[in-house]
Amino acid sequence: MGLLDRLTRNAENELGKSIGSKLGDALTDSLEKATGVDLDGSDSAKTATATATATVDTAASASGAPLSPEALVKLFDEVLSSEFAVYEVRKNASAASLGITGAPCKDYDYALISGGRTKAVIMLTPHNRDNNAAFKNAKANAKNSNVAFINFYTHMENERSYVVSRIKSFL
Repeated sequence: MGLLDRLTRNAENELGKSIGSKLGDALTDSLEKATGVDLDGSDSAKTATATATATVDTAASASGAPLSPEALVKLFDEVLSSEFAVYEVRKNASAASLGITGAPCKDYDYALISGGRTKAVIMLTPHNRDNNAAFKNAKANAKNSNVAFINFYTHMENERSYVVSRIKSFL
């Protein structure tokens, strides 16, 4: 049984590598066609890749696919500065700096402050990272300090309209 398992696992790994290679080639070809630049590692290719990535992120957002981590941060920066301009926005804020007390916890990705009081904290959480002590403590500390705790999963769609309406529902 062990030999069969090992052979099956090896076959799965080889299949995954083959699919990954073909998918990578197809994506490179698509990017080259979309940007008109040969992606050979030159600076212009890197610029074209960045432009294409931004285009893909915009298309992903419109299609309901998850955004890249960089695009997600840009989305939240833009949404918070434009839609919630009445609040002071802090990034990567520790609980202590926000007046939130309790067990040691992860820093909050964003905090919304009004009149010197923290109104809400936002966490951008990768898949399955909401089950660790640092996250649970951050959530409990916010709740115990009467601060709205808003979590967004980074592997989900997070369209702009959803982000805005969800934050508004907590404020």
